[in-house]
Amino acid sequence: MTLDGLTLHMCVGELKQRCDGAKIQKVLMPGKEEVVLQLYSAVEGTLRLVLNADAGDCALYLTRTTKANPKVPPVFCMFLRKYLTGARIADIEQRGLDRVVIFTLETKDELLHPITLRLVIEIMGKYSNIILTDANDKILDSIRRVSVDMSSKRQVLPGVRYENPPQTKFDPLALSPTTLAEVLATHKDTKIINHMASAFDGISLQTAQEILQRSGIGMVLTSELSPKLTERLAESMRGFLHQAISEPAPCVQFNADRMPVFFSCIPYETYPAEMRKAFSTVNETLDFYYGQRLLISRLRQQKEALYKTLHKIYVKLQKLIGIYEAALREAAKEERLQRRAGLITANIYRLKKGMKDFEAVDYETGETVTVPLDVSRTPQETAQKLYKKISKLKTASAISSKKLADAYEEEDFLAGALHFTENAETPEDIDDIRHTLVRAGYLSAPSK
Repeated sequence: MTLDGLTLHMCVGELKQRCDGAKIQKVLMPGKEEVVLQLYSAVEGTLRLVLNADAGDCALYLTRTTKANPKVPPVFCMFLRKYLTGARIADIEQRGLDRVVIFTLETKDELLHPITLRLVIEIMGKYSNIILTDANDKILDSIRRVSVDMSSKRQVLPGVRYENPPQTKFDPLALSPTTLAEVLATHKDTKIINHMASAFDGISLQTAQEILQRSGIGMVLTSELSPKLTERLAESMRGFLHQAISEPAPCVQFNADRMPVFFSCIPYETYPAEMRKAFSTVNETLDFYYGQRLLISRLRQQKEALYKTLHKIYVKLQKLIGIYEAALREAAKEERLQRRAGLITANIYRLKKGMKDFEAVDYETGETVTVPLDVSRTPQETAQKLYKKISKLKTASAISSKKLADAYEEEDFLAGALHFTENAETPEDIDDIRHTLVRAGYLSAPSK
């Protein structure tokens, strides 16, 4: 899920307490659109602040995880290091429940004159961005540049003045009970849950569902809301927001497969309590949730890559098994050729070159059969050719039987490896499977 304005509001409140006055020691970029600021606070010690503008994982939170970084830092990382290394965090601001957070930074320029910079993170899904401006809001650069070709309403380019993202939603914390009810009583005939999420900052679909559950109204259309129900819904929303801000109890909700699917400032009644994990702070909640998402994503990628490699080997082995089975079916002709050669040898005294076939009594069945001959060869030559072919078939049969037995054993091994890969639950499980495959010779050992 995307970080909503209400959870971000609680997160910023914690950041103000823990990061106030902290200095930026390092600027890292472990991901293409992810910045990690290593901070030092006299009270908290070393902190790591994540600013992520990735469309699927856009977020802002403190993390305890140390992430791997590329050997060559990206250009934007070098740019931020030039301006932010040594800067002090003077203020952290969120306007209402909007998903835009501004860090006011105090630092010095090349001539050691004190200057003020602003680092803006916009957590807005695919429109997320990380922007650095000067004290006059002139954009110095951003992790994602937006030209006039991409947006005619708002450009994000070096030298352009920074403008807040267009705001069409209401801040429910700033509205009076009467105004809140007026906004809820819209003339649009739509689902009330969708109206709440689109009309108010900080209210996600999950939060709107929870408020409707607590109010006892349920999933109704806006046209079905009477003035009395509208007042009840407004009161329920105010009570929910007050509880979330004054009595936070952050948690992560899991699905039946123990996958984290949702986080919130307080427990939601719409999710079962037994599938919930509580945390002491919102930042710990976000760190756990996004850390687990990263692990799950990496595990899925590792599983898919290993399964694809194993499947190719398995398909190739299936083709070999087919070849060996065909060779055994061909070798099964040995018995028929042996009988034919025996009949030719037994009746050699009455056969001549040029004969197409002859009739003889099969000594095994007692029946009279027609035995074909090669008109271009003498009966003795035909018999010799048949015995040579029989010898080759015997050798091929022995070899194919051995190879087929080994192939069947290998097939069982690979089928088991595919099963374990498909059902692996941790990166360690994948590593164990890889080590087994390396020892078995299917994969090459990783280079040191």
